[in-house]
Amino acid sequence: MQRVPHLAVALGGLDLAATETVVGRALDLGVTFFDTAEMYGPYTNEELLGQTLAEAERWARDAADAVIAAAD
Repeated sequence: MQRVPHLAVALGGLDLAATETVVGRALDLGVTFFDTAEMYGPYTNEELLGQTLAEAERWARDAADAVIAAAD
């Protein structure tokens, strides 16, 4: 069973460039939990996070271990 890490990032209301900046820095700092709940923004959070992780070769290993959570 995987435990929730001590560091997490709530993503929402960001455009692609801001998402890339936030996620990149978070991965650099060791964050592995990204919360993309609907209440955070314009309902594109999961798409932006997925696109950012898929395109970020420098974080490929970390991205494979990332936990993505979405709440209804």
